[in-house]
Parts: sequence; C-alpha cells; structure tokens
Amino acid sequence: MISPNLEFALDFESQQRYNQYMACKVGIVDDAPFVREVIRRIVEGQGHEVVFEANDGQEAIDFVLRKELSQEVDIIFMDMIMPKVNGVLATKTILEFKPKIQIVACSTSAHETMIQKAMEAGCCDYIAKPFSTEDILRVFKPTKQKEIAS
Repeated sequence: MISPNLEFALDFESQQRYNQYMACKVGIVDDAPFVREVIRRIVEGQGHEVVFEANDGQEAIDFVLRKELSQEVDIIFMDMIMPKVNGVLATKTILEFKPKIQIVACSTSAHETMIQKAMEAGCCDYIAKPFSTEDILRVFKPTKQKEIAS
C-alpha cells in the first residue's frame, strides 16, 4: 500500500508532467506587485509560462494588441479595480480583438455586481482575493479541455 504522502507526491508529479505537456502562456494584470509575484510563482510552479505582467489595463491592452507579438496568450489573470484602465474595460477591449483568450477576473470585491460586470465583459471565471493556490490552479483545467475539444 502506498502511504498517503507518497500517493500525493505521485499525483503531484503526474500533474506537473501533464501541465508541462499542456503548458499555457499566461498574462498577469494587477496594480499590486506582490499579487503579480504570488500568481507568477503558482503558475510557473506548475510549468506554465508567464509571457507578460502589467500594472493596469492599458498596459495589458498594449501588450496583447501589439502587432509584433510573437507570444500568443492563453489565459490572463485580470484585476478588476486598477488605475488608468480598469479590468472590465481592458477585458472588453482585449476580447474584441483576441476572443480566444481566457480572462479570469481577480478582485478583492466579491460583490455580486462586480462579478456580474466581469462576466458580462467576457471573463470566464472570477477569483476573489485573497485567493488560494487551488483557486489559481483550477482555472487551467477547463481552459485546456476547451482547447483539446476544439
């Protein structure tokens, strides 16, 4: 019989191999550098690649819509409340030009109104801050299943 700790380790190793095979290209948009760092560590720890970070929605729009962009983006973690351009407007703008990108709203506001605005803008999921590692990682499975199906 496998001990529970070894069983977890085997599952974890299997998941890492799967994630490396199905690695996503990720963008992180948040005006708080420590939040971007936490998300980056979680995402890269699972074998995904962070292709850009932005301090606000305008920086994210500029990066994603650059013509010379050689890195396609699969998933963007988007803060909803930021200076300059907020996450709702940034999401609408990005999806207008790049509709296949999956955008996950992240916010300290878990009000139903904010969640509704994020979903109406085109976000595929909503994660309330503070978030857990599991909150971030659960985003990847549905995205990859959609990609495999298409």
